[in-house]
Amino acid sequence: FGSSSGSKETIFFGWSPDSLRKHMANVIYNIPCCGGFCAPTVNPEESCLKHVSNEYTLPASGVYLKASPVIESNFVCRSCGRFGLQAGRDFRKPLMIGAAAVNFLGCILSIFAAMGLASSYGGLMFGHWVYGEITIADMPLKMYLGVSSRVLAVECASDDCMSFVSGTDFTDEGDNIYAKEQDDETCSNSFGSDAIIGICEECKDNQYSESTLILGVITYWPTMLTNFQRSTEFGDVNCQKFFGRDTMCSRGALLHRQLMEIGGVQAR
Repeated sequence: FGSSSGSKETIFFGWSPDSLRKHMANVIYNIPCCGGFCAPTVNPEESCLKHVSNEYTLPASGVYLKASPVIESNFVCRSCGRFGLQAGRDFRKPLMIGAAAVNFLGCILSIFAAMGLASSYGGLMFGHWVYGEITIADMPLKMYLGVSSRVLAVECASDDCMSFVSGTDFTDEGDNIYAKEQDDETCSNSFGSDAIIGICEECKDNQYSESTLILGVITYWPTMLTNFQRSTEFGDVNCQKFFGRDTMCSRGALLHRQLMEIGGVQAR
């Protein structure tokens, strides 16, 4: 960098300080999903909702105006934008804020449910979906079942128990607790127990899809952003309304799939 001739203004790699500040600010404002929250806006909304519903929080805000003939003024988006209820306009703010709150709660619950993807003793002890206890040969056995894995844990208080687990794949978890992680589909167990096999087979038939669970968590974020974007009339453009309906339909289809899988019914 250096000083420009005839001026005391410092030039940084061809950028003047003012130009550099504007460029960096523009880069920050156009960060996807959250950059527009701190951007200056011409949204006339007086509440804090203008920070989450403005020209910078639109999807692909950096190229939105250039692409508006395709993504905003086309026949499909304009037709979609015409449909709606007067009540929706009158109660826009509470409806969209309420929808965002419900989606946020759903996201938290889905993240908690995703802990069932763990396969370790510590992970499934905290995030298990199914828990059971059974006594075999005077040994209290605990079962923690997750989405695709299961853990058998036994608390050894006798020499016979210690002798049994020492010759198996059980690992010492401390405090006389020994655990065995299983992620195979054979439902085999070291105890030869029909009860354990029965529980495992029943849960295996209702096994939850890992991809469905992960998608359920991921799709909450764009849905919440859509709720915020549509919370003001200024920010609720045609393409965003179309996108909002699309994400709601997608989440509805995903929820239907989740309910079908939880109920053990395979959708065809």
